Amino acid sequence: MRVAHSLMTTMGYTAEDFIVTSDITIDYLCDSSVVFLPPYTSEYSYHNNDRFNVYGDVAVRVNEDYGSVNTVQCTALVPLYVNTDSSMDNHGAAGGIAFMEKCFEESYCTMDSIYSSVVPEMSGTSGVFSAYDRFVKDNYTEIPYELSTRLSGFMGDSGIYGAAESAVESYKSAFPDAAVSDAQSAYLKASAVADFLRDNYTYSLTAPIDRDDPVMSFLNDVKSGHCSLYASAMTLIMRELGVPARYCTGFAVDPANSVSPVTLRSKNLHAWCEVYIGQLGWVTFDPTSSSVYPNNNPVPPSTSTAQATTAATSSTPPSTSVPSRPEITGVTEEANASTTAESVEIAESVFDIKPYLPYIAAGVGLILTAAAAVAAVCSLKELNERARRGLNSLRKDNPRSAAPVIYQLLLESAEVCEISPEGGELPNIFYKRLDRQMGTRLSERTALLEAIAFGSYGADSAERDWLAKQLENLVCAADKSVGLARRIKIRKILAKK
Repeated sequence: MRVAHSLMTTMGYTAEDFIVTSDITIDYLCDSSVVFLPPYTSEYSYHNNDRFNVYGDVAVRVNEDYGSVNTVQCTALVPLYVNTDSSMDNHGAAGGIAFMEKCFEESYCTMDSIYSSVVPEMSGTSGVFSAYDRFVKDNYTEIPYELSTRLSGFMGDSGIYGAAESAVESYKSAFPDAAVSDAQSAYLKASAVADFLRDNYTYSLTAPIDRDDPVMSFLNDVKSGHCSLYASAMTLIMRELGVPARYCTGFAVDPANSVSPVTLRSKNLHAWCEVYIGQLGWVTFDPTSSSVYPNNNPVPPSTSTAQATTAATSSTPPSTSVPSRPEITGVTEEANASTTAESVEIAESVFDIKPYLPYIAAGVGLILTAAAAVAAVCSLKELNERARRGLNSLRKDNPRSAAPVIYQLLLESAEVCEISPEGGELPNIFYKRLDRQMGTRLSERTALLEAIAFGSYGADSAERDWLAKQLENLVCAADKSVGLARRIKIRKILAKK
């Protein structure tokens, strides 16, 4: 947005017709080393300021040598095609993208030279945009094969493929003389996907979540969930369409309150999707049908109808009528009663087991206890073997995909040992604390871990193996310092992965 805004201004266009600017002041009500910024920030002096360590495009962390910050001032840039609710004029937004692309073309400069001249932190770097463009397409289009197959089937059955193509064709029909660029096509498809999720799924903080298969369960079965599921689903769907996309988290503010001061609380925590559209970078899409944005549809018509039907059905109690009993004469009942009493008397006279019941119960108890102990030992051995196989399989996996998984296993295992990052704690401070308590050596390679945690770093095999070794060290230390229940929980985590 900084590049597009500067380019349009330089060429004499009114940039504000396409990009709205707003000065923002963020006051911290408590000490924090984390600084949250708007997704599109005009002045990025944080890059060249030794007070800040920058991770990603939105959040920065304060350099630990300087302590916390109290106030951050910046200018936010908001392009007209940021898609946050169903009232968007997608054709108009796609037209805005076309105009910006025209500005780039009329500059008669390469994208690399434009970025290098406008963005100070990119000056002196050759091929900076081309390299980043390749990086994005290599890292933000990947989906595990098994999930890709299932997702593709869902998209075909649900009509998402058709909706995405129809969005592009609709734009072509509206503007028959204009060619549709890759950036416009990506935007129109993303808009169609966001609309599909808003219109067909309901927002809920209490909907059941299948933790083993959260996204596909959300899409196929539950059709209700929180913003993380919406954002995850859209990110994967866009990647399946061949469009780079990424999952983002942060805070969201109702636009109606954006003029006056707003206190951000946990209720403002939000997740959304960003879609990459070439030289214009990442574009925000919020597919969630929630109250974060008032124009989003909180309850789709189809779902509300189903709920009403269910309520109407459940309000009528089920039939409890009992079939009529066959007529039995008194003679027959007396005969049956006599026969039954006689049978009991004969059985008791043959073998009375009452005196032996305590011994039988004790014997059964011993047998069951021994069986349970044997089963428990076998189960623990099997669980331990599964955990070992899981870790060994990660050592053989692609380092780029395995390293983030191993890092997450480290954090989850540490949490079982009641060691987790404290509020506002810098990563290197947390790593040192974990090293002291669990015998790891994470603080030796803080930069590597931060790159894995906050970006899409392509770890190599040596880095993957080193990370796996630290996980082994943590597990060994846990075996000596925590109880059996927690050791079992750690192995379940490893076995599950």
